[in-house]
Amino acid sequence: MRVVNATAWFVLVGTRNSGVRCRLLAALDGEARSVDGAAAAIGLPAETVERHLAVLRANGVVVHRDDGRYAPSDEARRHREEIPSLSGSN
Repeated sequence: MRVVNATAWFVLVGTRNSGVRCRLLAALDGEARSVDGAAAAIGLPAETVERHLAVLRANGVVVHRDDGRYAPSDEARRHREEIPSLSGSN
């Protein structure tokens, strides 16, 4: 299964940082958040979260909205049951 493409799927489940990225995506699934809001939600420094959001955005997993907040992309939402952090299979 591929969320957007093989690379996007890899950044979610195939790297040593995949756990953080899945937690981050789960935090964004309930509501769009700013970098600081996402950092507070998962308990990591904003700089770390910003770096992970950049990777997720570059791979089409999240979008940066006009209001400055991040949210899962439409494609990620369509495949939410196949993403461990969003399907409840963590």
